Order: sequence, then C-alpha cells, then structure tokens
Amino acid sequence: MTAVACEPRSLLVKTSVLANSSTRSRAAARPYWLFALFAVYGPSIGFGGELRYVEIIVLLLLFLNIRQAIKNIGPWEKRFVALFMLAALAHWVSDMVNDASVEGTIKRTGTYIMLAFLVPALKLLSRDDPVRIQWMVLGYCASYIFILYTGQSFSSAYEDDPIRLGLGTAATIAFCVLFWMFPRYDWFAGPVLLAVAALLAMLLARSMAAITALTGVMALAASLKNRQAPRKFRPGVLIGSALAGALCIAAAYLGVKEATDAKLFPKELQARMELQFSNPYSLLAAGRPDVLAGAYAAWKRPWLGHGSTNVDPEVYDFYIEVTASTYLWSSEYAETMHTLWRKQYERGTPSHSHLFGAWADAGLLAALCWMATLVLCGYVASRTMLWRDPRAPLFMFVALTTIWDVLFSPGPHRMDMAIRLMILIYAVDLLHAIDRQRDAGTGAFHSNYTKPFAR
Repeated sequence: MTAVACEPRSLLVKTSVLANSSTRSRAAARPYWLFALFAVYGPSIGFGGELRYVEIIVLLLLFLNIRQAIKNIGPWEKRFVALFMLAALAHWVSDMVNDASVEGTIKRTGTYIMLAFLVPALKLLSRDDPVRIQWMVLGYCASYIFILYTGQSFSSAYEDDPIRLGLGTAATIAFCVLFWMFPRYDWFAGPVLLAVAALLAMLLARSMAAITALTGVMALAASLKNRQAPRKFRPGVLIGSALAGALCIAAAYLGVKEATDAKLFPKELQARMELQFSNPYSLLAAGRPDVLAGAYAAWKRPWLGHGSTNVDPEVYDFYIEVTASTYLWSSEYAETMHTLWRKQYERGTPSHSHLFGAWADAGLLAALCWMATLVLCGYVASRTMLWRDPRAPLFMFVALTTIWDVLFSPGPHRMDMAIRLMILIYAVDLLHAIDRQRDAGTGAFHSNYTKPFAR
C-alpha cells in the first residue's frame, strides 16, 4: 500500500505533485510564514479585554477568503462554530437576566464569538496539510518564549513561573511535533517524553508531568506492541479507558499519600503535600477549591447560571470554607479566612474550569461546547493511545491536556484552544479515513514513515 493511501483525501495534495521533489521542496517552504505569524502571538490591544494582533490578522485572512473557508469547512468545525456561538448567546442572555456588568458581558461573549471564528480560520490556514499544521503548532509553541520578552503573557503570573503556566506544555507539544516531522526517530518518543515528565515533576508542574508521563508510557508501549493501525472505536474501550484512568488516579493518590506519610519527598514538597492532604474536603479541594465552587454554582442554577460577573453569596461562602480548610490545622487558617472575606470577588463565580465556569456563568447551553470538546478528546485518546505512528504522541498528549484544562484550568485562552481543536479535528478526519480504507478492503493499514508530507 502506498503512503498516499494512508491519509484522508482531503488531507492530501495531488499525487503528481508529491512525485516531484522540487515542487515538494517549494511547497514545504511556504509554511514558514505561518511559523513566524504564530511565533509572535502575544502583543495585544485593549478592546473589551485583550485582542491579540495575531488574532486580528488570522480573522482578517478568514474574512478575505470567506468563500473558500465556507467551502472547505468540515462537519466538526461546523459543530464547534455553532456551539461556541450558542455559548456566546447563552452568556449574553444570562448576563441580561442577572444584571451582570456590561464589560463582563462584552468580554465573555466576545471570547466565544472569536473562538467560533478562529476554528474555521485555522482550518483555512492549515488546509488540512500536515506540513502547514506542523509549522503553525511549532510557531505557537515558540510564542511562549516570545511573550517572556514582550510581557504580553497569557497569565499575570506567567513571567514568575512560565514552566507551570504554559511553557512546559508548549515544549512537550513541540517535542511531539518534531517526532511527527522526523518519524524515523519516533522510537525515542517514549523515553524522551518520560524524561520531560521527570523534569516537569522536578519543577513542580505535577499535573503536566503526570500527563506527559502517561503519554510517554503509551508511546513506549505502542513501540513495543507495534500496532500499525489505530484500534477501531468501541464505546466499551472508551468506558474501559476511563475506568482504568480512574483506577490509576486512585492508585496514584494512595501512593502519594503513603509517600507523604513516610516523608519521602523533598522538604518543600513534603510540606505542601502534608498541607493539601490535611484538607477534609479531599486533595482536589486543596488543589482546586474553585473547581468545587464552580460545580456547586452550576448545581444551584443549572439552566441560566449566575452571570459573568456575579457571585452567589452561598457559593462564595462555600469557596472560602473549602479554601481555608487546607489550613485548618495551621496558624494560617484565621489569616486565610479573613483575607478571603475582605476580598471583593469581581470576576464572576470562582471556577478555575472551562466547563464549570461556563456552566456556572451562563447555564447548561454555554457548557455544551466544552462537553463536545471532552467527547472529541475521549474519542481521539481511546483510538490513538497504543497506535504505533509518529503522530500518535501528539494526538494523545493534546487530547489528555485538553481534558485536564477543560475540567481544571481557567479560560478559555482563545488561540490555545483553537490550535488544539485544529489538531484533534485533523486526528478525527485521519482516523475516519483509515476506517474507510479498512472497510473498503484495500488491505491492512500500516504506517509508512517515508511519506513526504510527514517529514
């Protein structure tokens, strides 16, 4: 079977073009401008929040090529455009009913409207061409270094702790893309990712270290198992993977607790772990008390939400109680309580979660886009976790990090999420093409590492 047959038709350039090495060289050089464009992501203007210059350029390119964008948009892009626009509408309605601030309404609805446009815009720029996707993603990863020098960061504390607040994730994604670009070295993906995970753990980026380690283990297992075709999708596999993940989390929890009780961690980490395990609301409450507050807010008003800038007093009381309980047995308990009581929370319900933040602010309709994102991530992860292919580590890592961020990270960061959706949708299109090839009886699928568009 030829390498060309391994890719979906919409993801290929013509075979005759691929056969011409000089033409291929010129085509491969064209995406460099995409790398440069996304590498300078960061600088912004203040207009209803932070509007990035790169976002303006990308959206301008979309509107200038709107006919081509409409023609080439795929079914998953259509779904997310509709869901993000629905989320924007839900936020507007909720804010009007709940009398939230106009500034908060503009910022939150604008974010979802821009996300709705960025999805087809990146589809237009990538053209489902692997080389273009590679350079776009590498450029965006490089932007995390660029913003260290411009001061236009994604988080107010980014300059103080860049590894934990984005640079570590970007570096890991860059490694995965490099293994895709140089597939002859994909045997090293597992060991390299495990080494990166160990480094992230040493730098206290514990969640990213765990996700990177899991991706590395899967890449290593795939290399040993040498499965040349992705597994077929079965709901049972997805459910089984979720249960296995839950068991691994439970085992890790017990293991960390035993290690904490035995005082096996370095002094600083040992003190932090003892503090978090002392919280009576569980380790999750100690690490992410605002996630529990967001879930409680969503449970209280599941259909309409509380508004983008409103906070229910009972929800905020619960948030204070959960947060302060970490320090219940220390001298900092009273000080923490007083600090939180004095603080005027003006940014809406504490949530630290894409999913629960949208749900608490604007109700169930606003959260549907993030539920669809979780479904997409689960589908990709369940099918690529033991696939021996140079693209699999990238698909797996992006799916797992997106699941984590949707559940436990604040946001959304517009371009970051649009880039991830571009990768995940590309993965779904590729998997579906492989399924069609397999169902057509064209022979057993196998990865070919010499295909020119996967360099």
